[in-house]
Amino acid sequence: MLLETSTLIAEELQKDGANAENTSLILSGRQHRWPSKPTVSLSTRIFMIDQANHFSRLSGSRFAAMLSDPSAHPIPQFAAQRVRGAEAVVEQAHRRPVKVIRMVYFMLSFNERGVLDADALMRQAAAALDTVLPQTRSNGSTVLDAQSRFVVSGGRWKPTPALEAELRAAALGKQKCPVLNEG
Repeated sequence: MLLETSTLIAEELQKDGANAENTSLILSGRQHRWPSKPTVSLSTRIFMIDQANHFSRLSGSRFAAMLSDPSAHPIPQFAAQRVRGAEAVVEQAHRRPVKVIRMVYFMLSFNERGVLDADALMRQAAAALDTVLPQTRSNGSTVLDAQSRFVVSGGRWKPTPALEAELRAAALGKQKCPVLNEG
């Protein structure tokens, strides 16, 4: 609460043309100086959404481990399913989430043990790149190869406005979201 209030005060001071280097604020009898430049960074949040629209957060390190060695990192609750995934890129100021910059929605396939089909995900990513940077045909053909577009469209989904709002709130820490534990 105190940090939120002080942040709002700082924003108002900056709107009024105050120089952040020379601005200080007295809170609870202590003087606080505003840093000359805010610390801004980007962070990602990965979510898995089940058939009932319940979602859980998956740590970035676990997702990376699932991609590099899928069989060592199964998620049994997703065994033999195609599961919706969402990635939120979040802007942080002073290590606190400020706003969602981008949301990407994708599909993940799991085998009967709950092991991610990382190859399918990589094919989708490569096909997405192909649609952005199509290969030049050397034979002069004007026929469009739509194979990549079909692969990409099979790996995407679109949330309802309500679900997207919930995912954005969870990405900003405004809504509680369970974390997927190691399987």
